[in-house]
This record gives sequence, structure tokens and C-alpha cells, in this order.
Amino acid sequence: MSYLELFGLITGTIAVILSAYANLWSWIIGIVNVILSFFLFYQVQLYPDMFLQVFFFVTNILGWWRWANPGEGEADLHKELKVSWDGQTATFYYRLGRFAWNNYHGIVREKS
Repeated sequence: MSYLELFGLITGTIAVILSAYANLWSWIIGIVNVILSFFLFYQVQLYPDMFLQVFFFVTNILGWWRWANPGEGEADLHKELKVSWDGQTATFYYRLGRFAWNNYHGIVREKS
């Protein structure tokens, strides 16, 4: 294991733990983790994973900004993780999953 992998593992673990405690520093540590992962994937020539880190970098910046500057009614006063899930969204993802599952198995059966 290289030092890059080791520090990536450490920063990723710390970011997850801080997220569990609703700590703002989780975003900053997450950004460090993404940067380390970017360079690691570049070194081992995993270019699709490297470019995926760009997306994670942008989402970490946006998450950090949104957490530090919450909109009206979004403030986390009790250090709780707020998760909302409505029935329409659940139904959409269920149907999407069933569609993908059925089509995947149809392709596999045709090749056999």
C-alpha cells in the first residue's frame, strides 16, 4: 500500500465518521480524500475513476457550501441527519430497478 492509498483511506474514514456526527469538517476532509483519490487513480491509470473524482469534488464543494450556509428552514439545530423520502420517489426507483432487472436478465438469457 502506497502512502497515497494510506492517507486516502485515513481521510475517507475520518470524513465518514465526521459525517455521522454531522460535523462541518467532514466536507473539508472529504475534499482532501477526493484529491488524494484523484492522484492515486492517475498513478494507476484508472482514468474513468480519476474523472469521477471531479464529480465528487464538485459535490463536496456544493455540500460544504449548503451545510455552511443553510437556506430558510434547513438549519440543523439538533445535529440530526435530515432525510426525506416521499412515496413518488420510492415508486419511481422501484419501477426503474424492476425495469433494469428484467431487461438485464432478458439479455443474459438470450446469450445463454
